Amino acid sequence: MHTTTSTPMPPDAPSAPPNLLTLAFHVPTGLEDYALCSLLAQLAHRPPASHTADRAHQPMRLQYAAPPASAHVLLRFPTPDLLQRAADLYARGELWAAWGAFVCLQEWAGDGGDPEDLGPQGAADGREAADEEQTERVRQLLEREWKDLQRAVGGRARGWKAQALEPAEHAAIQQQQQQQQVAAEVPPHAVDDPAHAAHAEPRTPTPTPTPGEALLLLTLQHLVTSHFAALARALELLHLPGGAQAQAQARPTFRATFANPSRLLPLSTLHTRDVETQLGEALTLSPCVTRAWRVQLVDPALDVHVRVLPSRLHWHTHTLGAAPPAPPLPASARAIPAFPPALTLLLAVALPAPAPAAHRLPQLVGPTPLAPPIAHLLALIYLLAAPPGASPLALDPFSGLGSIPRELLALARQRQHPLHVLAGDISLPSLLLSQQNTPRILSALQYSALHALPLRGPALGGWLSDLPWGTRHLSPRQLSALYPAVLRRLAAVVGAGGAGVAMSAARRTMDGALRGARRWWATEACWEARVGGRAVWVWLLRRTLEP
Repeated sequence: MHTTTSTPMPPDAPSAPPNLLTLAFHVPTGLEDYALCSLLAQLAHRPPASHTADRAHQPMRLQYAAPPASAHVLLRFPTPDLLQRAADLYARGELWAAWGAFVCLQEWAGDGGDPEDLGPQGAADGREAADEEQTERVRQLLEREWKDLQRAVGGRARGWKAQALEPAEHAAIQQQQQQQQVAAEVPPHAVDDPAHAAHAEPRTPTPTPTPGEALLLLTLQHLVTSHFAALARALELLHLPGGAQAQAQARPTFRATFANPSRLLPLSTLHTRDVETQLGEALTLSPCVTRAWRVQLVDPALDVHVRVLPSRLHWHTHTLGAAPPAPPLPASARAIPAFPPALTLLLAVALPAPAPAAHRLPQLVGPTPLAPPIAHLLALIYLLAAPPGASPLALDPFSGLGSIPRELLALARQRQHPLHVLAGDISLPSLLLSQQNTPRILSALQYSALHALPLRGPALGGWLSDLPWGTRHLSPRQLSALYPAVLRRLAAVVGAGGAGVAMSAARRTMDGALRGARRWWATEACWEARVGGRAVWVWLLRRTLEP
């Protein structure tokens, strides 16, 4: 595995130096370390043009932050030109670990401590320190309400009342919320119309936000309205061909997006559409968004995001072209916290969607394949764990539509790693679809993994798969018979020291199967990830020397 060359930033380094520009990438939750490794390696594989010209004179040093269980990786570049070059790589579909990319405008972070102890250290001025203190106060209120709600739902308390704020402060927040709701629901021409109340259609009552969630909404609105100058600067920065600014000149449309990936910040009364409505109203106060602009929810020219990161950002430095930092393997099973220990609010502008990578399947109607970024990171885990000198044969015993074999082959080609992938499945139509556009680089095998594998001897260097789980494929009773059989069959065809990467939501079933197969398979790491908001687990296994 690679050795890290990153060094932590000094503790007194400013949180947002003016000469550094930041791109945030939305990556699979729970796999941030591997997503960072992938992004840095692909940036080094296709470096920005200016870096190629200056490589002999001065290496390019960037900064990164990959908070665990945050669904984000952030990269800071020393110049706007380098940021735009990296955005170009993303637009061409050459950064395979990212779902989306965003130009960051501002970050507000609460560090999980007492807000009374938060000082101005690391803040640009007293106002920024107050904003970060407010963010931490919001997190603490939400955590208190969440714990009370958990006790109430669990039957250990009769009810739950919001008593975190002082009565006067609580009343002020409720009054402001009511004024904003009335302004949004009543058209301006109908304020003085006496017939409006008689003919207006009844509205579905919305739940009253808890004090913590009401304060969160006000904080999000303040985050937008206090950074209009940064928004204008970002629009000037995005002058790439076909970028947001070029589109805005021809079609001035916008929207506001609230992103809480995998609901890592639990909310009980606030709905995403309600938050986005309030943020959109706040965005219309910006000088950049004039009356000529109109709201468009699909593919707008300007998409302003407020993104929730359930952790604190810790920045490190890295020299582009050096070995990316090696993802640490957890000593014990690593779970995602039920409630975030810290909170960071990120204001950003979304980059246009990237072009699809050439090796990936087009959108299919029917069974949903595994999301390409997740499949790519599972392939990366396998390549980093494969021992030197291992057999160049790898097997996905449950390949389905071939998402993982495709990503593994593309990654092996990019890294010049000799590899041949076998895609196995019980479904012949899925195997035929998996070979679409790549008939000569995937070897398809149809079989039932419960009975036997069509291989002899320890021919494989390892295996990786998104195992069947859930009632859509098999019942829990069938899984409890399938997993031990698969591990036993794979042990017969994988050589000693070979790697295995498995992903499944049936953790108890898989752990039980591994206890029964510990003679052949040793568990090196296990950690939680999220697929479509669903908790899944990833295991890194190693074939023992036992026959």
